[in-house]
Amino acid sequence: MNETVSCEEVSDFSHRFVPHGVAHPRFAFLGVSGVNVDFADEIDVVECFQKFIDADIWQLFAEQTNIFANQFFGSKF
Repeated sequence: MNETVSCEEVSDFSHRFVPHGVAHPRFAFLGVSGVNVDFADEIDVVECFQKFIDADIWQLFAEQTNIFANQFFGSKF
């Protein structure tokens, strides 16, 4: 049986992301566009990567991967 997950079941951190099958709410972008990160004159690749992909993003990747896996494998059995 294919079940969908309600938005409430998604963690607080990933409130902007919704499970497959749930309508995504529309909102207006109110932020400042462009790159808004201060870099030193000389930075290495790892430092640049870590400015954009931090621990919160890794946590979000894991949560969303688990949601997808539950939906995918849940529909197979």
